[in-house]
Amino acid sequence: MRSLFLRIFLWFWVTLLAVVTVLVVFSPLLTQTRPRLAQWETHAEEWVMGRVERVAQEIHQHGLEELGSERGRYHHGPGPGRMAPPRVMVFDVLGNEVSGQPADVETRSLALQAVEHGQPMTQRVGGRHLSARPVTDPNGKRMVVVGVAERPPQLTDLLEPRYMVPRLGALALVAGLLVFWLAYHLSSPVSVLRSATKDIASGNLAARVGSKVTRRRDEIGQLGRDFNAMAARVEALVSAQRQLLQDVSHELRSPLARLRVALELARRRSGERAHDRIELECERLEELIGGLLEITRLEGVLSGSEAVDLVAVLREVVADARFESGNENITLEIASSEPLILEGDQRLLRSAIDNVVRNAVDYTPTEAGVDVAVTSSRNEVTVQVCDRGPGVPEHALEGIFEPFFRVERSRDLRHGGTGLGLAIAARAIRLHGGTIRAVNRQGGGLLVEIRLPARR
Repeated sequence: MRSLFLRIFLWFWVTLLAVVTVLVVFSPLLTQTRPRLAQWETHAEEWVMGRVERVAQEIHQHGLEELGSERGRYHHGPGPGRMAPPRVMVFDVLGNEVSGQPADVETRSLALQAVEHGQPMTQRVGGRHLSARPVTDPNGKRMVVVGVAERPPQLTDLLEPRYMVPRLGALALVAGLLVFWLAYHLSSPVSVLRSATKDIASGNLAARVGSKVTRRRDEIGQLGRDFNAMAARVEALVSAQRQLLQDVSHELRSPLARLRVALELARRRSGERAHDRIELECERLEELIGGLLEITRLEGVLSGSEAVDLVAVLREVVADARFESGNENITLEIASSEPLILEGDQRLLRSAIDNVVRNAVDYTPTEAGVDVAVTSSRNEVTVQVCDRGPGVPEHALEGIFEPFFRVERSRDLRHGGTGLGLAIAARAIRLHGGTIRAVNRQGGGLLVEIRLPARR
């Protein structure tokens, strides 16, 4: 079946037909007379007629005048199926009620029919049962005694939970199984697609949808095949980009090495000043190439992970920053006495934090300080690096984590940066499932905050 719409449409009708089939098969059980209602239908006529016979006997023997005090006793006590006591009325041959009871058209009509035919008659209308019997009093006056029993069927009579619940349960089970199968059949491939999409988004470009989905001949199967084709194309493009970047970096390093050799030869023959400048530019070029290669490596997923003591990494980074910059005002504040253990690559984490700290040191005057603080909560570790530099314009706070982004080109070149340090840090942090952001501090300076999931 090649159309998902047609499949849903047909399965709806299959389910409906299955339920109707069950209804037909079990129709004798579903439509049989309910016990309580059957009890009323079976015994109401006999019960009401018995009351009418007794009242008629009283009239025949003693007359209507003696019935007033006796008639009330025939109104007490429920009948079958908890039916209310019947009302007993007496009519003359003209259809007038003579006992003081209110009478409706149906009751009066039955009384006239009994007078006309001269024999007992019964009639049932919905939940009302009427019985009429002609009688003659001691003076020979003809009358008709009519009894009316009213018992509207109750909801429990019509449903009869003891009998209906199992049958309705069988119907619900059949329909539920069919609908469950249909829901599972439609939702399971969507879950597979969602899982593969999450893998692609997390950097695993080799993720594909399995053959269980791609073998389908409906729209979902076509979507799975299109997804695999898209993923393969994206993986090929990214792989080609990485390979190109690696090839370019490798080709740049070869002439760079030859340039260094030529520089050393030239230095021996002439002055030092120009050659020092050339050597500085070579170092910057090599740093740029190293940064590009690092960015390329951080495009994928972690190749492995280990337990990393973040406090030890921070102490090492801060000690190196003090030594290399000569600034003793770089402080480290640790809010927790417990070891802060993370799961990840120690080299990448150290590189990320080191790039953030070095960036803060580069833009902070020597007499000012850089503050590094680490705090932890139940499932997260937060590292904050605060400098005393000029800060960053608000519109550029997110851009500083992109490769080669420069807030002010002249200022950045003066500090000798390649524009890759914070980009490398951001990608390393994201690979570890963390986040990094920058905000301007009140009073000047920049605050870079790193949040990483802690291992418990």
